Amino acid sequence: MNYRVKEIICVLFLIAFGFACTLTKQYRDTDISVYAQELADMTADRITEFDSSRLKKDYGYGFGGFSQVCYYGFETVMESQTLLVIKFDEASKEEAESLYESIKLKRESLKELFHSYAIDQYELLDNSILSIEGNYLFYCVSKDAQAVHERFLEKVSR
Repeated sequence: MNYRVKEIICVLFLIAFGFACTLTKQYRDTDISVYAQELADMTADRITEFDSSRLKKDYGYGFGGFSQVCYYGFETVMESQTLLVIKFDEASKEEAESLYESIKLKRESLKELFHSYAIDQYELLDNSILSIEGNYLFYCVSKDAQAVHERFLEKVSR
């Protein structure tokens, strides 16, 4: 292979690498408490902000290992609307992934519970969004879960 062909291949490789780097989604380091109430208001009316004891009761985790936690829901067990946004650092990534699995299990158990007698709550849970986006864990149970998730991504994406 002559020098000119190698040169062209290298340039094409650099262009492809640069393009691939721009496709990777990047997240900014933002204070989630600034927009958490806005997201909570999109989730449901009269939603209540919970403290660390409720997170521990619901999922077995406190706020301690995470940078920031915003947790909203209803006091009654008959309402499944929830908004949980957690900002974590690399040191607590494993804990966040474990919490993610715990939320998935609880969501499935609630779906089984609501399936026979509270179809509206079952549908909310079935259409809920649970994801890890960069250093954020996002969980939303709402009729507008998709819109809340999109708004969340607008706030944390670069």
